[in-house]
Amino acid sequence: MQLVPVPSKAELEGFYNFNSKVEAKRHLWQMGMKGSRMLDVLEAKTSGRELLEIGCSYGGFLRLARHRLH
Repeated sequence: MQLVPVPSKAELEGFYNFNSKVEAKRHLWQMGMKGSRMLDVLEAKTSGRELLEIGCSYGGFLRLARHRLH
């Protein structure tokens, strides 16, 4: 899956907060709440079992994906 059109640098700067850091505990909690639904969507729209996440923060989403494979 890809994002089309690709956001401009200005749009990305408006989306990301470069002045603060995400707390690991909060990130992992959010992935526990939303990650499974996101994986459901990805699995429904793709046929592969490989995942590349860019900007994975603490890796909570990747951890969920790996757990689902096993």
